[in-house]
Amino acid sequence: MAYISIPSDIAIVIVIYWMVIYSNINQNTNSSIFQNSDWVYWIAVAIVPSLLGAAVIANLINKPLELLSKAANRVRIGDFQLFA
Repeated sequence: MAYISIPSDIAIVIVIYWMVIYSNINQNTNSSIFQNSDWVYWIAVAIVPSLLGAAVIANLINKPLELLSKAANRVRIGDFQLFA
């Protein structure tokens, strides 16, 4: 399986870029990015995928480490069978 992922820092920069573009397109009288209620949406758009990506990456790292730990414990107790 091949996984394509964007680092969370790059994702946050992309979201901030689109926030600036969005605020420039929808300029009302003296409106700023953080004066309207859309900033909550944009922060959620940045944080939710970052957290989901972090969870997936943590799982991809922890699963092989768990298997390695179990194998090391089997070797420690003297179980040298190939499949247990």
